[in-house]
Amino acid sequence: MIDKQLKKYLLALVVLALLLGVWIVPVEFGHKVNNLNDGLWWAITTVTGVGYGDVVPVTGLGRAIGAVLMTVGLILFSFVVALLSSRFSRAEEKYHRLRQEKIMDSINNKLYRLEKKLDYLIKEKKSI
Repeated sequence: MIDKQLKKYLLALVVLALLLGVWIVPVEFGHKVNNLNDGLWWAITTVTGVGYGDVVPVTGLGRAIGAVLMTVGLILFSFVVALLSSRFSRAEEKYHRLRQEKIMDSINNKLYRLEKKLDYLIKEKKSI
């Protein structure tokens, strides 16, 4: 189950890419971005950091849009990665904690049995 914070960052990342991918089309029309498919392709490759270079803005405004997408996209993507790695880390810590608790319970049980056996042996020796 994806928590609310992660959903929020993913949604913001998708909305940002879609909006700027649509907005870049009229700004760069006639250069490298000639239709909505080109704009969305550019936005997706830019926000993921792949940046193939087949579609790049050449106008000043287009480059400014690209800079915003790269910067904000990188920040949002970093938040998503941080949240996911935090979740995996917590799951691993929980696994190790439960494993250690099992081991400690086993050790406590063995100590309890040894204690009882020792008490019995001491009583036996006193009665002899």
